[in-house]
Amino acid sequence: AEQSRAEQSRAEQSRAEHYSIDFTKFIFAFFVVAIHTKPFINADDVRFLSFYNTLVGLAVPFFFIASGYLITENQRIIKQNTLTKRVNRHLVKLVKYYMIWSFIYLPLAIYGYHVNGDNAIRAVILYVRNLFLQGEHYFSWPLWYLLSSIYAFLVLYFLLKKKIVSTSALVGIIIFFIFLANVTNILVADMHSLSGIVAFAAKVLQKTVGTGRIFTGVYFVLVGVLIARYKEYLSGINSVILVSTFVVCFVVVALFATPLVGIVMHGIFFVIIEKATWKRNNGVYLRRCSTVIYYIHMLFVFVYTLCVGMEFRYGVSGFAMTSICAMMVAVLVNLKKVRNCKLVIMLFGKM
Repeated sequence: AEQSRAEQSRAEQSRAEHYSIDFTKFIFAFFVVAIHTKPFINADDVRFLSFYNTLVGLAVPFFFIASGYLITENQRIIKQNTLTKRVNRHLVKLVKYYMIWSFIYLPLAIYGYHVNGDNAIRAVILYVRNLFLQGEHYFSWPLWYLLSSIYAFLVLYFLLKKKIVSTSALVGIIIFFIFLANVTNILVADMHSLSGIVAFAAKVLQKTVGTGRIFTGVYFVLVGVLIARYKEYLSGINSVILVSTFVVCFVVVALFATPLVGIVMHGIFFVIIEKATWKRNNGVYLRRCSTVIYYIHMLFVFVYTLCVGMEFRYGVSGFAMTSICAMMVAVLVNLKKVRNCKLVIMLFGKM
């Protein structure tokens, strides 16, 4: 027990030192708000939108990679059994948060089924399907990240238990899930132009896992694990080389939407941020703020939509309103008198 507490203390201390990661997650929480409120919905410059979507698209993969990295950061100096227990604890925490926030967003889901005219039986079937396979309901799209993280850490836990943790094994699993996610996305997107058994398979995928993005958490989390494993080597790479490679990858992804280059881009970007030596004392504060903003912002988008109408919810005004309201709640939640109360910890974790 003492060893476990010592390992947990070292992990928390290490996490507290990652201000650059916490700061980036804070900024990227607003990128997620932008994804859901589309501040540039009226822009018609295709090239601009490609670069903008690539930019805001850095956010969620960064969250996945950071979680895999931080949970396994000192994997080289601790016993595998200890690492397995740490992954298990994180998995339990993810399940808890997913169930809590699914319950909070349940009224919105019920409202959505009512608006769509679904009967009770169909609504229940769709809700169960979305709860376990897609992770999103009406105006609760951010929850897919939690479900995808659950599956990702389930895979990691299984690999650790079975001792399938060699670099070649992890790379192979990453490639498999990249293939699975992209093939699913392609089949579902082209479903109406397919025929025969391929069309049937595409329809089954569309009715179950949707576009397949639920698989993305697995390979991004494992990328984080590999970055943690080779941290010393990666930290020795010249920053100019890293930044230059990232810029090239970014342009390629923006212009050609190349998935494999995108994986490299996200990995390099995380390494750049992790290498940054920003020293501040408010990393924990920013970490909690990013968590609050991510979890609650869709509640404000929903309220704003009720006020202005579905067709007017997108744009700069929706982004500004949602960002300001979510940030205000984050500040209130972090006040000294309430930041460590049981309800706040249950919803957003410890400071």
